[in-house]
Amino acid sequence: MRMVMPREFYIPKSGARLVDNGGTDASIYVYETAGKPYAIAFHGKASKPDWHYSFRSEASRDERIAQFIAGRKSHAEYRAKCKAETVKPHTLKVGDILSSTWGYDQTNVDYYEVTRVPGPMSVEIRQIAANSSAEEGFMTARCWAAPGKFIGKPMIKRANSSNSVRIASYASASPWDGKEDRYSWYA
Repeated sequence: MRMVMPREFYIPKSGARLVDNGGTDASIYVYETAGKPYAIAFHGKASKPDWHYSFRSEASRDERIAQFIAGRKSHAEYRAKCKAETVKPHTLKVGDILSSTWGYDQTNVDYYEVTRVPGPMSVEIRQIAANSSAEEGFMTARCWAAPGKFIGKPMIKRANSSNSVRIASYASASPWDGKEDRYSWYA
């Protein structure tokens, strides 16, 4: 079993003072040892420091602290933007075709048709058949969707704001562009 040291273990016991974090989740402690400026920085609830440096001058230490705070602000803004994206509804409608390309050592292409829109965050889809061309090269051909020719059972899936649907751990489906897709097989 690995022992995890608490944050207090890394912070010097005497002379360390907490710096204003600029409204972020940063915790920065500054101190001096033998006349040399030091700083140690943490973020969030982390017990291990993000960095712990000595500096040539207080100005260089202040500059590094400002960079760290700016980075934490940027990270918080990015997370807020991502969170806002997750609550945006999809724009899929009944009849839309989704394609999923996946595989290892071969390229599989599956097509799905939206059969119902139960809510702003979910869709009901069914797998549909694909038309195929003759073999174009070594174990390679082209395929395209055959709307209305259902071969799978209905599935209710969560759709994101970019209209993508997670089919399985290894595949997701996104709106089909209407063009032929290349697939391959391994014999």
